[in-house]
Amino acid sequence: AIRDSTPHHRNAGKYTVIAFINSRSGGGKGMEIFKTLQSLLGNEFVIDLNSCGPGQMPENTLLKYARDPAVRILACGGDGTCGWIYSSLDKVWSNILGMKGRVHLSDQFK
Repeated sequence: AIRDSTPHHRNAGKYTVIAFINSRSGGGKGMEIFKTLQSLLGNEFVIDLNSCGPGQMPENTLLKYARDPAVRILACGGDGTCGWIYSSLDKVWSNILGMKGRVHLSDQFK
């Protein structure tokens, strides 16, 4: 059941915020924003998309937090970054629900 919760450390009041950012983008500001987010949220909650590889893809992080309703996702970047994170969310929800294709997250919380 989607509503099952797995509590995690809360780094933003009653929520856990996971930030995805490419430290090499942002017109030279990416690394500065990356470090600022780390200081605000904690190192383990800020994912550098530049360092993705096998076993370290956004889906791996999202799957770990998928059943916790107090988790919020922050995608820092442009259309490409946000599209990548949206696609990763779709993959995770499809995996959890045992479905193929696109899953609309809003349908899961009715």
